[in-house]
Amino acid sequence: MNTTIESQEPFVSVVMPCYNSRRTIGDCLASVEAQSYPRGQFEILVADNGSTDGSQEWISKHFPLVRLVTASAKGSGNARNSGFAAARSRWIISIDSDCVAAPQWIASLVRAMQGAPEKTAAIGGYIRPYRLQTLVERYPPAWVAQPEINNPNIKVRYTATPNAIFDRTAVEEVGGFDASAGHDDTDLGLRLTSAGYSCAYEPDAVVAHRNPVTLLELYEHRYKYGERNFILAQKHRSIFGDPQGAAKRKQLLKETLSRIAKDVVKLPLSVAYRPKGSPIGWPLVDAVMAWGNYQGYAHISLKSEGQV
Repeated sequence: MNTTIESQEPFVSVVMPCYNSRRTIGDCLASVEAQSYPRGQFEILVADNGSTDGSQEWISKHFPLVRLVTASAKGSGNARNSGFAAARSRWIISIDSDCVAAPQWIASLVRAMQGAPEKTAAIGGYIRPYRLQTLVERYPPAWVAQPEINNPNIKVRYTATPNAIFDRTAVEEVGGFDASAGHDDTDLGLRLTSAGYSCAYEPDAVVAHRNPVTLLELYEHRYKYGERNFILAQKHRSIFGDPQGAAKRKQLLKETLSRIAKDVVKLPLSVAYRPKGSPIGWPLVDAVMAWGNYQGYAHISLKSEGQV
């Protein structure tokens, strides 16, 4: 009976990049192994990006059914491309090594893809925070989240790679992930949309994502976002405009300082004035996010002009 049930479900591949992920990948792999989806109908591929913390050896020992793929070129986009190339299925599910998947995760994404229109290239699931303990973790705008895919007013439609299922045929048609692009999942979504494909959202497919815990981690995280925002805009100037030049940096600095000034004023009032779900002291977190984003953007902008 079990064999019959498994044969009725499509075979899918789960791909996760890995770089020195020994601390978190065990929880991720355990959650994927424990899926309600028939185990014989999915494979797990870890695309290692040159880990030096013993991740590969540890995975081989504790998760012998997981396929290890070597991704020689650095970057999560290159790792995903290596995993996609080695996968044995048309539908490929993406997750990050610092996530934990809910038991119905694979089943929900597969069901959504089965019922999706023909030109659907990707479906993203709900990304919730892994925990809510520190000031930073409890501020919703600091979370890694799925974009508002179903919002008809947004001009950039994509699925976030910590929780998404892709049609391999569509991804290969547009050239896969571009690891040189900032926010390679956003870039892929833009190219898929340009090629006539669509993206969708499935709230029942849930993963928990580990977000920055401290203010320093948040600053570093947003610094990288600032760099990636610049690189993405540089590649897609027709959508975002030209990101280069002193005038752009000056404008962003003015907007950033204005935001931080407002945060300073709001800080003593944050006991009484708090956006939904935000903790006391949230303006401090918001100010760190703003400054990190500006610093990353300005640095890569100056570097592109040969000034760094």
